[in-house]
Amino acid sequence: MRNKKGNITYVKGYIEPYVGKLAIVICLTFFGISISLVQPLIFGKSIDCIEQKNFSLLIIFGIFSLLLECINGITEWIGGSVFARIGMSIVYDIKKDFFSDMLELPIKKFEQLKSGEFITRYETDITNFAEVLTKTVVDSIMNFISAIIILLFLLYLNIKITLVLLILFPILLFIEKLFAKEIQKQMIKIRDENDNYLSYFTQIIIGIKEIKSMVIEECCKKNMNNMQSVFVKCVLKKNNISLISGYVKSVCWAILNLFILLAGYNSILANTFSLGGFVAYTTYSVRFYMALKDVMSIYTRYCEVSVSVDRVLELRNDLKSCYDMKESRAIKNISGNIEFKNVTFKYDDNCIVLNNLSLKLFSNCCNLIIGSSGIGKSTLLQLILKFYPVNQGQIFLGDELIEDIDTKFLRKNIAYVSQEEYFLSASIFENMQYVNNQLTEDELIQ
Repeated sequence: MRNKKGNITYVKGYIEPYVGKLAIVICLTFFGISISLVQPLIFGKSIDCIEQKNFSLLIIFGIFSLLLECINGITEWIGGSVFARIGMSIVYDIKKDFFSDMLELPIKKFEQLKSGEFITRYETDITNFAEVLTKTVVDSIMNFISAIIILLFLLYLNIKITLVLLILFPILLFIEKLFAKEIQKQMIKIRDENDNYLSYFTQIIIGIKEIKSMVIEECCKKNMNNMQSVFVKCVLKKNNISLISGYVKSVCWAILNLFILLAGYNSILANTFSLGGFVAYTTYSVRFYMALKDVMSIYTRYCEVSVSVDRVLELRNDLKSCYDMKESRAIKNISGNIEFKNVTFKYDDNCIVLNNLSLKLFSNCCNLIIGSSGIGKSTLLQLILKFYPVNQGQIFLGDELIEDIDTKFLRKNIAYVSQEEYFLSASIFENMQYVNNQLTEDELIQ
């Protein structure tokens, strides 16, 4: 896995192009929060105006409150629009790089990973990754600023009650840490089970003819239902842990709120707190609780999303095998015999396919290799194409070692016809253009 410094550098590369726009969003959000925080104070003053029967001042407060709400709505619309564009742009950037990296992976990595793992990482993990870079970062900053501003309002209204309210911070932090790690464990299980049933789904689509010919549809349905059932159980367990965490927080807040109400009641009786001031205070205290709860939940959110971030970065970290990363070069032309010298190759430690093989394929003539299934005929061709590195020995193309020749240059000069037909979901002409983008329809017909 990448080290933390490497991860930060990688993540930073996706944020940097949008720093200016993110700053605009943060400023607009801060402005909107500031406006919304003034509203409870205006509402409290309005109640005092009603109590004092000051109708003219009440009208002024009402008009001012309406004006602030209109301005807040406009800033939310602009900020939301810019933020949505940033989010989609980052998702696009990460997916583009992920797909490019995936195509450059060595064949062995494709064999190690299930198809569902690629699909889940491409769709779910990247979306979560992008959310961390945008929504989570902005929300974290704004919730923290909001909590500080609200705390100042609370201290302005009543210092003694606010000191009691600050007990919330260590309580919420303790609860968050208590449940976060368990939620992270469930997220890992959810991703694994999601990989499993998506891989199975892909296999069903690819092998649908064989499935129908063997009349095993019911068996496939049963297997898929079992996989989805396990996935649903993992999701429900994770949701239950989150709900329990939220319930514990709510109970703690309810107990603390009761003390605030009693303290406020005594202050009103002692004429040290007006009714309007207490109404404003209770409104701010609820907002402070919500902001503080959101700030504390960043830890849990980080634990959840770190699973997706690690999975995306893991694939990028495995981008090149040592074999593919060797320095190679393009040669002027490919010619000469292909020669295997004492080549040993095995797909895994338990299965040796080629054992000390020496073989020469002559140029400008037809070379025929005959043997029973599984003897290694296809493997020979795949080694020539550098799909796999040999364990021992060397392969020469003319006087050149194959491992010294640029991989893409080599493959462009070899026509490889597999036993299994493969077409992309497009017309024959479009499939041909993947190989030769200069091809015209007239040339294809001829």
